[in-house]
Amino acid sequence: MRRPSDLLATAAAGLVVVLLAACGVPTDDQPRAISREQAPDVDEGENDTSPAVTDTATLFLTQVDGDTNRLVPVPEQVPVDTSSTPTPRTALETLLSYTPDEAQQAQGFTTRIPPNTALASSPELDEEGVLLVNLNSNIDTIQAEGSRLAFGQIVCTADSFDEVEAVQFQVEGQPRAAPRGDGETSPDPVTCLDYANLIDEQPG
Repeated sequence: MRRPSDLLATAAAGLVVVLLAACGVPTDDQPRAISREQAPDVDEGENDTSPAVTDTATLFLTQVDGDTNRLVPVPEQVPVDTSSTPTPRTALETLLSYTPDEAQQAQGFTTRIPPNTALASSPELDEEGVLLVNLNSNIDTIQAEGSRLAFGQIVCTADSFDEVEAVQFQVEGQPRAAPRGDGETSPDPVTCLDYANLIDEQPG
């Protein structure tokens, strides 16, 4: 025969389970990126499933204004790296996969970087501040004005970091001359100044 104290303990445990179930917290279907201010303090470990931490970086999109396409700097949340700040790599990864939302599209924002363009390897910064950006071959599926804008987006996004003085390109590990804002191509490192004629200083 069970003692009254045992029956009481069982009933109490059942009540706790019911209360916990009634006070459940809604869950997401997949992990969400959150800003640094929202990030909880957790110890890193092999089973850490906390949301990715983000911080603000400058991405360059294009904006259509009548018949004119301009490069426009836009502040966006991008993942931080091991340094706990956004890096050229995390900013470029975000840019290459970026799709403007409905509000941005209504303002004419778009991207001229071809779909599925990605980094073929992690960018490398040399001692002189030249960032080597190695892309996959999808970048070459756009030409003419679109190519100038696409490369301008990448160069100006990378060049917005203080440590980056210029950008040199490769495609699948092979040297790639970059189309500049004036339509000429350069095998040498380029900077955002090479796209000054395409930049709108007043983001819409």
